[in-house]
Amino acid sequence: LVYLLRDEARYRCVFTDVLNEGIAEVFFPDAANSSAAFIRAVRRAQARDWRATEAARRTYLTRYHGQIDGYEEYRLALQLLQEQTEKLDSGLNQDSSSSLASTSSWRDSLAKLKLMLRNFSRIPVGEGLP
Repeated sequence: LVYLLRDEARYRCVFTDVLNEGIAEVFFPDAANSSAAFIRAVRRAQARDWRATEAARRTYLTRYHGQIDGYEEYRLALQLLQEQTEKLDSGLNQDSSSSLASTSSWRDSLAKLKLMLRNFSRIPVGEGLP
């Protein structure tokens, strides 16, 4: 991976918080003295052992996007159901005297859904991306 950047001075100010040489071969075309410089950057990228950068890329991705495993929508749905249940239990929602949360079957269903999600995702409800 060769990452092209224009403003080297600005990049150096935020080096640790953006894609950097630990994650990609960084190339500044405005600082290059020939087209061969870009070809050398591509060759350096091809020659690198990228296994070490995989962990750095995962860390970068997690820092900005949280944990992602493809089951974010399911966790969000469960989180919303759980929050609504807690609101109904605490009496914050007085609109319905016969709330679903008051039945044990509702609680059992919610618990079963959480258990089912654990079969697919190791990220607990309420963590990772909502």
